[in-house]
Formats: sequence, structure tokens, C-alpha cells
Amino acid sequence: MRSDLNFDPIIKKSNNRFNMWLQRDLSLYGRVLSSKAEGISRSVYVSLSLDIPRNIVKKLDKSLFEFIWRKKAHYLRKETLNNVFKIKWITQYLKKNLWNTFPSFLFKSLGGLQFLIRCNYSIDKIPVKLARFHQQALMAWMLAYKHKFSPRRYYIWNNRDILYKHKSLFFNIWFDNNIVLVIQLMNRDGDLLSYTEFLDKFKIPIRPREYAIVMDAIPRKVLFLLKYVCNDNPNLDHTKNKFFIGNSNIFKDNITNNCIRNVINTVTYPSARFFWSSIFGDLNWRKAWRIVNKFFVNNKVKEVSYKIMHRIYPVKHVLERFKLNIDYSCEFCNKEKEKIFHLFFHCIYTKIFWVDVENFITRILFVAAKLNGSDIMLYYIIQLIVLMGKFHIHKMKWSGSKPNFFHFINEFKQYCDMLHGCKSGKACRTSNIVHKFELDS
Repeated sequence: MRSDLNFDPIIKKSNNRFNMWLQRDLSLYGRVLSSKAEGISRSVYVSLSLDIPRNIVKKLDKSLFEFIWRKKAHYLRKETLNNVFKIKWITQYLKKNLWNTFPSFLFKSLGGLQFLIRCNYSIDKIPVKLARFHQQALMAWMLAYKHKFSPRRYYIWNNRDILYKHKSLFFNIWFDNNIVLVIQLMNRDGDLLSYTEFLDKFKIPIRPREYAIVMDAIPRKVLFLLKYVCNDNPNLDHTKNKFFIGNSNIFKDNITNNCIRNVINTVTYPSARFFWSSIFGDLNWRKAWRIVNKFFVNNKVKEVSYKIMHRIYPVKHVLERFKLNIDYSCEFCNKEKEKIFHLFFHCIYTKIFWVDVENFITRILFVAAKLNGSDIMLYYIIQLIVLMGKFHIHKMKWSGSKPNFFHFINEFKQYCDMLHGCKSGKACRTSNIVHKFELDS
């Protein structure tokens, strides 16, 4: 209780200051500096003479953490953030630095980190016990660097497929003599070198046991794949200063955390995007997803628009997979199968409705407006009218009626009258547009 009286006013005052700073567009660096000045410094004086209970420490940490991340810490992908930091550490390590002495000694038994990260390794199969930090760094690296298979660059060492006693191989004497590729161990006939041929070719003293371990570990399938690959001039330069993350060379370009995050983040797109693009070509999808939020409309209108774009609008064609005993023809024309594109554009009654809308736009704007499929399905000419038009078709479908332009005009005028009584910024902006073109008269 006493500790709460001592620290709660400080935390409350710090939070008030943080809320004031959050109204400004501070960078991450600026928020960190402000957290030190407004948060840590206020609690230091009291903490010098008083014991700080664990619950107070948690309150202070939470306050600082939420301010640094703009109170959106729940959106923070901590796994992605951790992977970015680990990959950044590897890129800094590859640049020569005195601080890399100890990691260099550790990775020397695997050919060095620069060689290891080129290999098709597996953390569980590496023959050296690594610290958890280094294991996480190597696992994160696999997300950013794509190991493209090539018969002419198929490494013997640190290879997850070439194993001895369930561990990958690495022999220093072989590596020091530049024996790194499987294709180097094959003769012109595509077979593995015999022990005598190996000694004659490389001129290094290798024990028969080491030779047998390496040769027996190479999978037969790999040998069959490499059998007919030319091995006259294999590419042995595994130390060249060309290492790309995405399109950036880590030895020449300044790789930022943002660049690394963009590489390892998997971007997924809605499947409907490819469907509509196959019909209408390249579309401005960034504008399409945001268009509904430009206007002051209720959630039902937004819902219809989003369901159409995502192709999840409940038409009868969707129900056909359940093999129900119902009529799958269009609700309006009763001739063709009811699909989204047919219902909102191709149906004869829908076409008549959109022609009336075109004429209405032409009369109001004195512009010859021609609506095509992409306008109605997405966003093109008169965004607000098309949006409300799609919602009108939706209502007519579920009310058992056919699209009617005069009903639509009455609904649109009611919507315009409703805008005049709203004080929302979107409502005022939409009302001004409507009044400018006299759409409410």
C-alpha cells in the first residue's frame, strides 16, 4: 500500500506526459529518448532510497513498453523482430571486426560462418554444439537466404543430406585443400573416385577411414543426379564477396532492419484478387480495398462490397457444392446459374438497372458515363453511386424483387438527407460532394 502511494503518482504523471508525446509523430528513436527522460528519470530518484516491489517494476515496464510501441504492442510480431535482430547480427559478423574473435573461433570448426551459411545445413545435424543464440541466428538466416539447389554447387560439408551417425560432416584437412563440392569427388564417367584416384588427384594424405566415411555418406540419389553433370571447372569460390538478401549485397549495401523484415515476412493475398485480375487485368487493389471507407455508409453497405471483392457473397452457386434440392438459377432472370458476376452485372435485369444509373450520371454530371464490369465490381467511375447500387441489388435479391431504378433513386435521396444531420468528417465530406453535383435534389 505504501509503495503504491510512493510510485503511483510518478507512474500517472509519466503516463500523462507519454500521452502528450504520442500525439506527435515521434520516431522510434525519439520515443526511446522520451521514455528515458519522462519515465526512467522520474522513478530513479525515489528508487535510490526506497525498495521497489516487483508489481511496481512491472507497472513501470508496461508503461515504458506501451509508449515505445505507441500502445500497439499486441500488433508487434516478436518472433519476426527477434529473427530480424539475429539476421542483422550475422550481416555485421561477416564484416571483419575485433569483436568477432570468439564467434570466429567457434565457427572455425565448421569452415567459418561465411561458409556455413552458404551450406544446406540443419541445426540438429551440425556436429558442433552451438549456443542457443547462434542456433536461433542460423535458423533465422534460413528464412532470409534461399539455398537454391545446383549440382555444380552441392557442398559436402555441413550438408543435411550427407550424414554420418546422424550428423553432417566437416573435415578441416579436406576443406583447407579446397575440397568442398561433391562433384569434385567424381571422375569423368560420373562415378566416385576410388581411394587411389583420390590420392593422385588431390595429393593429400587422407586416411582410408575418412575417405570411406565421406564416400559412403553421399546419397545414391545425389550421385545419380550428378552423374551426367560436367565437372571440368567446378565453382570453388565460396569466399567471394557476393551475398544477397533479397536484392541487396550484404558486403556492399547497407542492410537495414526494415529491408530484412520485408524479406522474411511472407506476404499473402486473397484468392479473389487473382480471380478479378484474370478478368479485368491489372487493378489498383490498394485503392479498391480502401474505397468503401471514403464514404459515410452503414456497415451493411460495406459488408456487401467486401463480400463481392472476396467472392464470398452468398449466391446459389456457392450452395451447389452441398447438393441441396433447390433451384440454382438466378433470382432475377431464372435462366442462368446464379453467380456473383452474373447477379451484379450480367443478368438482364441488372443490366437494365445499370443502364438507368449510367443515364442518371450522364444527366447529373453532363458526362457520358459508361460503366463496364470492373466499375461495378470494384471502384471505377462514380464510387458512391456504384456502392449504393450494389447494395440495392443485394436488397432486391433477398426481398424477392427485381432491381428498380426509381426505388434506388428514392433510397439514395433518403441517404443524402441523412447525411445533412451528421457531423462526422466523412459525412460532411460526402454531403459536400453530393450537394456540389446536386445529387440530393
